[in-house]
Amino acid sequence: MEKQIKKCRKCLKLLPTNEKGEVMIKGDLCPDCLRELKMNAAIDWDERKREFENIIEDIRGKHTFDGLVMLSGGKDSVYVAYLLSKIYKLNIVAITIDNGFEYDGTFENSSRLAKKLGISHMIYRLPIEVMKKYYRFFLTEESVKLKDCSQICFFCGRLLKCISIKMAKQLDVAAVFSGHTVEQVRALGDEKGKDSSYAIRQKYIQTYTERNYEKVIKILEEQNEKELIELLKDNISINRFENFIYPLQYFEYKPIEIAELLKKEVGWEADTHFTGKYISSGCKLAKIMEYVAYKNNTDTYVEREFSDQIRRGSLTVEEVQEIMNSRIEVSEERKEIMEQLSVTDDDLF
Repeated sequence: MEKQIKKCRKCLKLLPTNEKGEVMIKGDLCPDCLRELKMNAAIDWDERKREFENIIEDIRGKHTFDGLVMLSGGKDSVYVAYLLSKIYKLNIVAITIDNGFEYDGTFENSSRLAKKLGISHMIYRLPIEVMKKYYRFFLTEESVKLKDCSQICFFCGRLLKCISIKMAKQLDVAAVFSGHTVEQVRALGDEKGKDSSYAIRQKYIQTYTERNYEKVIKILEEQNEKELIELLKDNISINRFENFIYPLQYFEYKPIEIAELLKKEVGWEADTHFTGKYISSGCKLAKIMEYVAYKNNTDTYVEREFSDQIRRGSLTVEEVQEIMNSRIEVSEERKEIMEQLSVTDDDLF
């Protein structure tokens, strides 16, 4: 039977299907949109802003630096650096982490924008051969594979957070800030709210995370992969750092407005490795992740974020469709990355 491709009427997310490819729910709304309709919870953004400003004032001037920003050069992290340094006048240092698979523009843009913002900036480079082994493991280990290949971001995101927190402690920084969106914060299990459902979801994700790390470290111990164990072993404990702050949770997220503001204020330039009309970006590994997701007939991480943003009113359906229609597919680049990692289709699927 040919698989059905059916998307949610409101947010464009793929509707869940069974093993035969048959749509499993009635109607044309995905479970997330149905849940949003039932909750119908209005967010008081003025209250959120006051909460954020109270956090800012609590850390101001108590350490060598008020904050360390994880600066990728993308619009969200640059906006956070702009917000903290120019609007709230904090003493900020920025870090850009080289995982071995970033585009050159990541470092050029980050350095240029940090200088424009008048903040200190450092680049932390991880050993390329170790990172090749790290990513190959997560792409090929059957016990951690996911249909959308998001296991890469699951483990890598926590590694980058861990490195940033360690650097913050060494530099006597009060808090670490990142440009994670609400959807990304939720996926990390760090979303907080007054409703009890937030705590339940957070506990579930934290338990899931701990079990995954335990499983992976056990496999690596059996393989005697000491270098990879070193990258993983303290990710969970270090990530419990209390002063890790996600500013985009406290302001209504308008990505197109953010992009236009940064172009005007700091000369920010769009990354066009993924779409001709820029909104989201990623490292080179995102090319493999998208490839795996499409071959497995499931949403990519970018499409899921777009669906969430439509649901929240950050983007319209038309804006997302325009962005997705400008997608840039460079299969040769993906093949080169796979060759670097010594990975084949047989390894991925």
